[in-house]
Amino acid sequence: MVYKAMAEFLVNEQLNLAAVRAQLNEEEFHQGVRRLPIGRASELFAGRLPNEVDAGVQRLADELATHDLALERTPAETDQLVVVQRLARRPPDLNAMARAMQWVAQITTVALEMVLPAVVGNWLDGRFNTSFLTVAGLLIGVPLGLWHLLVLTRR
Repeated sequence: MVYKAMAEFLVNEQLNLAAVRAQLNEEEFHQGVRRLPIGRASELFAGRLPNEVDAGVQRLADELATHDLALERTPAETDQLVVVQRLARRPPDLNAMARAMQWVAQITTVALEMVLPAVVGNWLDGRFNTSFLTVAGLLIGVPLGLWHLLVLTRR
């Protein structure tokens, strides 16, 4: 795809980042990269000497780099310029993972505090041929779990 209007790319020899970003946002990522052909360096800097063209291309590349974009020349045609945007790879936030694991452990503890006394009471009822230990386990476990849950939410 060719850039809609090369005149929109350079305004007073400054990069029109809004136009570049808008056009880039219309492109699809392929293997984590979006490419936007913006034209030939010789046409963008028409009437300039080769060293001035190179200096202009370098200036654009530097400006794009400050916005997490890159300016590359196509391998097939070195005069063709392409703006490249790569997906940023961020390391995982281990602090968030640690907090999540802490909450999982606390919630599991509260659930076990509520259920385990009733399960133990049921097992004891079967072992000693009684019928009140399951209810006693529930009467102990549920309030204990709710109390622990209130303590956790107050922290």
